Amino acid sequence: MVKAMTLDIAIEDFEARRHALTQHLAAQYGVDPSLITLEAAPSTSRRERALQSGGLELTITIATSDGGSNAVDLATIEQAAAA
Repeated sequence: MVKAMTLDIAIEDFEARRHALTQHLAAQYGVDPSLITLEAAPSTSRRERALQSGGLELTITIATSDGGSNAVDLATIEQAAAA
């Protein structure tokens, strides 16, 4: 599952908070943190560039398995995302 959002945060601040954000998202979606990948890039839209920090486009990818013991049903992730 892939979700995208725009944050009003500088890339440096995001990098400093990456681990905490991953942990928070794992708890929110009920998955192991190893299943979450975060990719950040400066925003390219005019509206987001107008934000105080310039904006950051964040892509959140949640895998359904890490190939080991950590796996989650896609329906479970979709339910958590909808909530």
